[in-house]
Amino acid sequence: MELLTGTGGWHYYGVPGDRLRKYSEVYDFVEVNSTFYANPSMLLVAGWRRRAREGFEFTVKCNRTITHERSMLPGPETEAETKYMIGVCAALKAGVMVLQTPPSLSITRDRAESAAGVIRPFLDAGLTVVLEHRGMSDEESTGLLKDMGVVYCTDLTSGDPPYSTGVSYSRLFGPRRVGFVGFGEEEFLSIEKRLRAVNPRKAYLTFHGMAMYADAANFMGRASPGRRTGP
Repeated sequence: MELLTGTGGWHYYGVPGDRLRKYSEVYDFVEVNSTFYANPSMLLVAGWRRRAREGFEFTVKCNRTITHERSMLPGPETEAETKYMIGVCAALKAGVMVLQTPPSLSITRDRAESAAGVIRPFLDAGLTVVLEHRGMSDEESTGLLKDMGVVYCTDLTSGDPPYSTGVSYSRLFGPRRVGFVGFGEEEFLSIEKRLRAVNPRKAYLTFHGMAMYADAANFMGRASPGRRTGP
C-alpha cells in the first residue's frame, strides 16, 4: 500500500516564509479546498505547483457550482466549470478530483445517470474521482458509481466505505471533540484498522480540524499499516 498523508490546505500552517514550500517538505500531499469556493487564476495555480517540491501531490476539491448550485446536473454552467477544474488539475499535475455533495442531494435511481454524466468528463480526463456523498443513495446508484471506478470517500474514524477500489480517500474529521483537542490513540487505531480491512493499492488520508497539521504529523510518525511516500 502506498500511503499518503496530508491536510485540508496549507494556509494556516504556522511557519515563517513560504508556507506551501515548507508544508510540501513535511507532508505527502495537500487537498486544495479553496477551489470549492472560487476559481483561482491559472497564473496562481501554476505558482502553487512551482513552489511545492518535486514529487509532492495536490488533490483538488471541485467547485460548488457543480455539486451544490447545479446539484450534479448537466448543463452549460456545469460543462464550463468542469473544464476549468480539469485545467486546474492539469496545471497542478493533480490526479484526484474530490466532489463533495450536500446532505440535501440524494443520488438515487432517478438521479444516478445524470450524476454519472457529470462525473464522466473528469474520468475521461484521466482523473481519479472521489465522491464524498453526504445525502441519501440506494444500492443501484452506489453500484453504478462502483462500476464507473468512482472512489467513495468516508471518514475512517467513523465508518467503512460501501465498496472498495484500488484507491482509498478519507477526509478525516473524527468525533466532534477531536476538532478542538486533536486525534488520539483511539482515532489513529480506527484509521489503521479500517485501512487494513480495505487494503487499497494507494490511500490518501486528509486530516481536517484545528489540529490537522499536528494530527497528520503524528500519524506519519506512527508504525503505519502501509508505506508512506515523501521526504
